[in-house]
Amino acid sequence: MWRYRTDIGTFWIRQNITGEFELWLNESLLGACEDAAEAAQRVSNCTTGYSGWDCRGQVKEPRSLKGWVSFEIDTEHRT
Repeated sequence: MWRYRTDIGTFWIRQNITGEFELWLNESLLGACEDAAEAAQRVSNCTTGYSGWDCRGQVKEPRSLKGWVSFEIDTEHRT
């Protein structure tokens, strides 16, 4: 899972059970990609499907996952 915080909210990239990488903004699913790098590019290219972000046209957000925070979720111990 990856997280990137912006002034409009937090983007998340999460892998689902089918292997696709879902792009979220806060708690809203924006779409799914074949790989996580493509999802990160959608944020930097302003092609997320969320008009409040996409209308910006150009942003300084990273084009790759290097600028995102990566972490694992411990699904065994979730309550």
